[in-house]
Amino acid sequence: MKRHSLSILAVVATLGFAWVVTSPTAFGRSPSTTINSKVGNSVIRGLGSKAPFAVASCTSAAPTSVACAVWNAAPPQDSVRVWCLTPTALSGVSVTVAYVAEAPRSAVPPTTLTVHCKAASVPNVPTPGWKTGTPLNANAPPFTVTGCSVNVLGTDCTFAGETITKVCALTATLNTLPVMVTATVTLAGSPAIAGKTVHVYYVCK
Repeated sequence: MKRHSLSILAVVATLGFAWVVTSPTAFGRSPSTTINSKVGNSVIRGLGSKAPFAVASCTSAAPTSVACAVWNAAPPQDSVRVWCLTPTALSGVSVTVAYVAEAPRSAVPPTTLTVHCKAASVPNVPTPGWKTGTPLNANAPPFTVTGCSVNVLGTDCTFAGETITKVCALTATLNTLPVMVTATVTLAGSPAIAGKTVHVYYVCK
């Protein structure tokens, strides 16, 4: 009985020690410099909490794939927003954030964020038939679709406001169904995405 009690105390003591050692790390992590998202999404990333700096610019190494902009409208302007417009390579796309250097502050070195964008899920559209959706998700700021084109004969893409309609006409059966369609959607809105395109995929079945 005594030996059994000592064993229980040893386990409790060991578990207690592990909790004390690991718990501080859960509260001491710095913000991640990696952003994982998918095409059609936009993500806001704060770069500090009540930090004595302001973001001056956000520059993407591949702006047609990943667009970015300074986001907070009011001081301290410590956030950026990135948009995923196309799938990225496994290595992702680098986004460089530069900070305002104002006396008496010292210049804060630039931050490099790595953005990974994966392809969005691909919907099926009946032939003949259509489906309506948006090229950017609901989390995105207001935008307008100004153009939409497709790459497969017998399909179409119409647009109005923030929505597009993916169409599979009967003439699409001239292709071997199912067939993957790429709709190239041109955007207007934030300067970071104005004039840029996002690819929306769908399958005529």
